[in-house]
This record gives sequence, C-alpha cells and structure tokens, in this order.
Amino acid sequence: MFKGLITLLNASIKDIDSPRYVVENSWYLKEQGIHHFFCVCGNHDSIGYRRVKNPYLDRVKFKKEEVDFRKIPNIYHPDNRCSKCGNERYLDINALLFDSKTRFWTEIEWGYEEKLNGNSWGMVAFMHIPRFKYEKNAIVIEKIELSEFTVGYDGEQNYVEKLDLFLTKQMVIDGKYYQIRKLLKKRLTEKIVALMILNPLDSFAWLDGEEQVLENLIFFLKNPKIRFKDILYWQDREMFLEIFNECQYLEESLEFIRNFRQEKSLKKVQLKSYKKMIALGGYSPIADYIFTRTIDDVNQLIKVLDMDVDIKMQLLNDYSHENINYFIDSFK
Repeated sequence: MFKGLITLLNASIKDIDSPRYVVENSWYLKEQGIHHFFCVCGNHDSIGYRRVKNPYLDRVKFKKEEVDFRKIPNIYHPDNRCSKCGNERYLDINALLFDSKTRFWTEIEWGYEEKLNGNSWGMVAFMHIPRFKYEKNAIVIEKIELSEFTVGYDGEQNYVEKLDLFLTKQMVIDGKYYQIRKLLKKRLTEKIVALMILNPLDSFAWLDGEEQVLENLIFFLKNPKIRFKDILYWQDREMFLEIFNECQYLEESLEFIRNFRQEKSLKKVQLKSYKKMIALGGYSPIADYIFTRTIDDVNQLIKVLDMDVDIKMQLLNDYSHENINYFIDSFK
C-alpha cells in the first residue's frame, strides 16, 4: 500500500550508509494504540504497546512516555529506526497539523504543484501525509494543500491559506525562528516567479536579470505596452502611465515629458539630467514636465532643466504649484 511513498512525500534518499544521513518528512501517526512509522524510503513499520508486529524489527525500540512538544523544538522519534533503511527521524502528524500547543519545528519540507489554465499562473504548496480513515479502518496517504498563490494575466494576485493552524507555527533554521506562514509565502512567490518566467507573456518576456521579480512582472502585466526597464526607477510614474503605455519606449516617453519640443539643445540637456537622476536612484519627471510646459524661452528652459539634480529633487519634495511657479518666475 505504501510502496513508492518516497515519490509521494517529495523527498530523496542520499548516502544511506552514512551515519550522518537524515531523511526528512518521514511520518509518525498513533492510532488505536498502534504507533505507525512511514518512512520516505517506502517502508511502513508499526509498533503496538505489548509487542512488535514485525519480528524482524529487532533494532526498533519505542519509549512509552509522552514527549512534551511544548517545551522542546524536537519533532523526531529517535528511539524508532526504520527496519529497511535505518532512518530515525519522524514527524508527528497530529502535533504538526492539529495541536495548537506545538509551536516549533525543524526541517519541514513540502511539495509544490503548478497550475496553468490559460489566464493565470498558479502554484500550490502541499504535503502528502498518512491519515486514519475510520470508514475504511485503514491508514491512507492523503494530499493536503497548505496554500495557493495565483497571478492572473491581468496582473491581479490572489493568495489563499488553507491550513491556518499549521501556518502559525514556526520553523527553526540554523538557530533562528521563522513563521511558517511567511516562509511559505516567500517560497511560493519564488516558485511562481520561476513559473511566470518559464511561461511568459509578451508584456514581460523581454525582461532579464534582476528585473525578473514579482513586483516588476506585475507592473508590466498591468502596463503591457511599456517596453523600457528604466520605468521601474521612475518616481511618480502613476501620473503618466496611460501616456507611457502609448509611448512604449524611453525616447518617446522623454519626448512627452519635454512637451514634444524638438530643439536639439533641449533633448541633450534633458537626457543629461535624466541620466544623472537615474544614476542617483530614480528619475522624477514632474519638474521637467512642468518646466517644459511653462517656460517658452529655450535658453531659460535649458537652465532649469540643467540645474543640479539634488536641487531639482529637493524642490519637488515639497511639491506645490506655488513653489514651482515662484521658482519659474525667478528665471524670467
């Protein structure tokens, strides 16, 4: 019945003969006075209160006293070893999933399943666990979903948690504590980004490298016509997104910001100022947008476009029409 459990539990066996060998996600379940051990190697051992069912389990011992999981972050049963591969690490199903008193765990793993339906990308985190089915009077392996993350082709996101009690627990990794809820969402996000990149839409298929993070992919899904990466570093871009989607490329967008003025001197000074601001972390188009629509004289306009970028940004930090107008008037 439990043949091939290693596949179901999404684990692999490495270097079985090594004393340091540990198998993760082996399961322990106690039902009707019987202790059941389900190893990822596919083996199922069971131990009763009075006798060991399998006479060949000479190595198997089991302490009858209860372990207080509230006091120790230990999820294993070191006094039972798998009769087939020697594994001695087992997760307590009831304590892990249903006991609110048990809060800390180490080395928990889960699997992921992708969902593609033609209008969204989806990733589901799940576990395969043994559960006792009273109607069958038998233990069966069940797949339980932990959470699901979906991103639509329109950029809308939906994150659903399906096992709240489990997600409130914490994992101990290298001596540090991480809430499973946050850890799982982080890993699901990484998985769905990888899925989106593997199955891209035209709106972001042209991206590469460090730009391929969820926030950026979402931005280009919602603005499918924009085709320049610098837009990710433009401040106050929401004010002009409708126009930028029509402009599409950087040169056209900068042309809109300078009010479509074609003087070469203006193009040159605008691009120079733009590159300085990008190098400092971000371009705010508001000042150039206002200046080019307020100042007619080319020489005066060149002066304000070419001003120190720190002064330009400081001017906009306290953005108001009065301040901008006063500043412009000072150049006339």
